[in-house]
Amino acid sequence: MLNDLKKALTSVKEFKAFLKKYSEVIAYLFFGAMTTLINLVTFWILSTVFHLETIAATVIAWVIAVIFAFVTNKIWVFKSKSKNTQETTKEAVTFMIVRLVTLGVEVFLMWLMVDNFKQDKLIWKLLCSVVTTVLNYIFSKLIVFKEKKTK
Repeated sequence: MLNDLKKALTSVKEFKAFLKKYSEVIAYLFFGAMTTLINLVTFWILSTVFHLETIAATVIAWVIAVIFAFVTNKIWVFKSKSKNTQETTKEAVTFMIVRLVTLGVEVFLMWLMVDNFKQDKLIWKLLCSVVTTVLNYIFSKLIVFKEKKTK
């Protein structure tokens, strides 16, 4: 990808080819950043303005962010072609399960590395974000929004 990026910076034609080739990953990263922003802003509003407890604000912010992520991933990242409410519901439930699994991975890694091995929490929060971002992309691509095989 880095070689393609270097090549993309040489001409408009190469840049357009780069965008086309990596449009899904670029969209995923963009909407992932927006999801993170929504999570943080929602948490801040709930905990600071409405004085909700930390855990309640965290859970509500996470749910809102996951709903936003589902909609954007479905429509703009993976361009799902689900044909009916049943297929969309299946995607939504699978998406939520996958996100709960990666949340579990993150919580486990934070518990292991920060609480038990006394490592730096911000460094491990960042590392966990990278791990969960990659896992969420892989699971979304291969499980949640996998392309249906035509007969």
